[in-house]
Amino acid sequence: MSIKCYVGSGHSNTDSGAVSSGGLQEAKLMAKLRNLVAEHITASGEEVVTDGTGEVNLSLGKSIDLAKNCNQGRRIELYLNSGSTQAKGVECLSLPDQKQRAQAIAKAIADTINIPLRGDSGWKSDTEGQHPRLGFCRQGGGIVVECFFLSNSNELATYKTKENEVAKAIATALLS
Repeated sequence: MSIKCYVGSGHSNTDSGAVSSGGLQEAKLMAKLRNLVAEHITASGEEVVTDGTGEVNLSLGKSIDLAKNCNQGRRIELYLNSGSTQAKGVECLSLPDQKQRAQAIAKAIADTINIPLRGDSGWKSDTEGQHPRLGFCRQGGGIVVECFFLSNSNELATYKTKENEVAKAIATALLS
C-alpha cells in the first residue's frame, strides 16, 4: 500500500513570511524546499501531495484541506523561524500524538546542517509557538516544521549549501 504524504510550504503567494537581511523570502525558500522534499518522496516510490508547484504556494486553508486527504503522521508544512541574529536551531510543532515523528524530522535537519534542537529534542506543542493552537496541527493533523532561523546568517548560509541534503533528510524522516 502506498503512503500518501503531504508537504506544504509555509505562508503563501500573498504572504512572504520572514525576509532575510539579504532580501530572501521565507515563502520562496520553503516552496523550493517543498519541491525538493516532494521529489525525494516520489523517488522512493511513495505518493506526495503539495500545496503548489514551482513557486506557487496555496493558502493555509487550502493546505489544510489537501493535508486531510493524506496519511496521518505524514503531513508537514515547512517554515523558517526569525528572531535575533543569534537565535538558532530547529523545532517542529504538533499535537502530542505526532511528537515522535516531529522529533525525528527535527533531528534529521539538525544533523544535516549542524544546528541545535529546540524544545523537547526538537518538539514543541502547537500551543508553544508564536501563534497559539496552530490550524495546520489542529485541523490538518500535521506537523509545522521550523527548519532554521532565517535571521541567522550562519544557519542560512549552511542551509543553502546543503539544501538538497536537508530535503532528503526530511523526506526520509517523514517516511520512516
